[in-house]
Amino acid sequence: MIIIYYMLVHMYYIDGFQSFYPLCTLSVGTDGTSTLRSSTPYLPHYSADQIDVFKSFLLQTSFIHELFAIPVEHSKDGLKGVELDKLYPLNQKYQRALYSLNIYSTLPTHFCLFSRANGELNANILHKPVLEGSENSPIFYFDESENITAFNIPFIDLFKNSSLDKDALFTKNLNTLFVNTPQQLLQQRLQKEPGNELSSKEINLLAGGELKDLKEVNIISGQREIYPGKYKTTLRLRYKSGQKQAPIFMFGAPEISPITGYTPDYSGFSIGPNGDASHILLKKSGWYLLSSRINNIDSGEHLIELTLYRKSIEFVLDGTVLFRCDLFETYWPESFYFHLYIRQSDKIEISEFTLCERAISFDAKETPVFLQLRHMPERFFSLEYIPRMFLSERSLGIMGIALHEVTILQKEIINNRERITSLKKDREEKKKENQFVGNSPPVVKMLSQVMPLSKSEITILLEGATGSGKEVLARYIHSNSTRFDKTFVKMDCSTIPDSLFESIVFGHVKGAFTGAANNTTGIIESANQGTLFIDEIQNLSLSAQAKLLRILEERVVQKTGSNEVIPVDIRFIAGTNQNLERRIKEGTFREDLYYRINLAVVLIPELNDRKEDIPDLCYHFISQYNSEMATRVENLSYECITLLKQYSWPGNVRELKNVVYHACIFAVNNKITPEVIHQLIDAKNNAVYSNVKGESKRFNAAGKKYRDALDKRKGNAVLTAKDLGISRNTLYYNMKKYGINPSEFRG
Repeated sequence: MIIIYYMLVHMYYIDGFQSFYPLCTLSVGTDGTSTLRSSTPYLPHYSADQIDVFKSFLLQTSFIHELFAIPVEHSKDGLKGVELDKLYPLNQKYQRALYSLNIYSTLPTHFCLFSRANGELNANILHKPVLEGSENSPIFYFDESENITAFNIPFIDLFKNSSLDKDALFTKNLNTLFVNTPQQLLQQRLQKEPGNELSSKEINLLAGGELKDLKEVNIISGQREIYPGKYKTTLRLRYKSGQKQAPIFMFGAPEISPITGYTPDYSGFSIGPNGDASHILLKKSGWYLLSSRINNIDSGEHLIELTLYRKSIEFVLDGTVLFRCDLFETYWPESFYFHLYIRQSDKIEISEFTLCERAISFDAKETPVFLQLRHMPERFFSLEYIPRMFLSERSLGIMGIALHEVTILQKEIINNRERITSLKKDREEKKKENQFVGNSPPVVKMLSQVMPLSKSEITILLEGATGSGKEVLARYIHSNSTRFDKTFVKMDCSTIPDSLFESIVFGHVKGAFTGAANNTTGIIESANQGTLFIDEIQNLSLSAQAKLLRILEERVVQKTGSNEVIPVDIRFIAGTNQNLERRIKEGTFREDLYYRINLAVVLIPELNDRKEDIPDLCYHFISQYNSEMATRVENLSYECITLLKQYSWPGNVRELKNVVYHACIFAVNNKITPEVIHQLIDAKNNAVYSNVKGESKRFNAAGKKYRDALDKRKGNAVLTAKDLGISRNTLYYNMKKYGINPSEFRG
């Protein structure tokens, strides 16, 4: 007679419920006859030949994970209710196996339970998939040395363009397959510390009804919801135990109370020591997810600190970090309740149980980390930890990963990163190009006022004398605003005829007036999304001022000859070199327009009020000249700067730039001499000296120098300039200045 035991085996682990379904049952009678029957819908009934093959496999314990003998007291009742720790392991074998899910593995895939009854031997072969996940997703497992231990067919397909096949993959380390391994990515994620702590609060869970004791299942359930995405949450537990064990934290389940007969980690996560306290295990829905080897936990008093933030988990025992991980893309709810599971055999006294929530300023621009194939580095994958459905805790050092291709996403990230880098570079170049040079107290004070205004969208009025730098300051404001990458348009009101104001400023459509052969875009529309600098605004006629006022108030523009109203988004900056309040009293400037543009007024100091900025300005202008003309003119000497500071500069910075540029033209051997500065300033002062008796000593001395040099070289300008160490242009300039005719020295 053949006895077939129950086809369902319940095995109770420390903190989860698991069930395994047998593939088949083999029974051997006292007469040596045997019967093999399929017990699942996954496999058809075996033929006689297949039974013989399977018998051979069984005798060799092929792909059998562990062999267990069932105790005598359970034999009569079959396999129902048999607990794992009451089974006696007999043997253990590992061999690669390929089965119905098309997965290759060196990991255990089956185990066999033996029992004897009525003189017959019964062997139940049970199987649970080692890997789970989408059949289309590449899945692989690796050990603590990062060697491949299992994978599915989609994983093999990743390497179809290389010389690797399934047999070769088992000999490979992850470093030879990927540019960056999962462990390296994990360290990269964990090294990113959160930002500054914004606030913190601590809650005593032992008081105030924060805990609920569910004695029927040995669970203490927290009544407070935690938010790891918003707060860095730490559960601190101080306990005393006479055994070498620790409670298990469970979290992530949507329910506050567990389902009867099951522990809450059936639908969430749990973290804590395994049965012999040799590993810290992180489980998801009862299955092993990650593990970390530890030294056995001693009995006595201990302090556990479990920290959760974002997808990071840290388990600290008595100040030592025993477990730290990041869950990558593994499912993680935004908020959940927590539970504390205590084994029935444990006698634990809890003296402290607190919850600390800290609001952290996380980096919103954190770049995700992706896995790259070494032979195809342009392909990128996000990682998801998957459960390890092993039938024994002897394979705790194994990690399971499912890959999700994100190549398109990563390329977009790379392109955006390059674009951001380019924009930052452009912005820095624009800032350098549009900088307002100066470190004098008046300039520092002005810029301290301008910087916060740059970040806003408020209309600004710049008041300053001609040449003081109104346009430069307007560009400086634009380059430091949120519109720095948009267009900057200048509208010079002094150059726009009143009769053409609408056509130039608003634009016109074809046929709007005689000669309007095409549609044109006006100044206002061309500045859309950017900044419009309205320079010399006091030069607008009253009618033009009224039209400009409408744009400032309504932010719309209507082309000449068109009924269409075009909305515009523009930052306005106005500039003037006159007192507009006085112009209002004179009746030449509209008061309503004045109050519209002077929401913020910036006064630009004249150069005479900040002469300590002349050295910086000169260096800036010489650098500009060298860049434009591809020259290497050196910076001005102290004597040259002193001469420049002695001048009154009625034309302000613009006049200084003109002088410096002219000095660069007359530079000899890339050096600007004090003499050249003298001559340029004298020319600015209209200091025309005549070549007659009674001229000043300085004039006679300077003129005599050129006369003597020309006389020596018989009027030869080339040789004379070489003797004096100046250019021919400079020599001709001085000859004209001092009234020297070279022909009088020729023989």
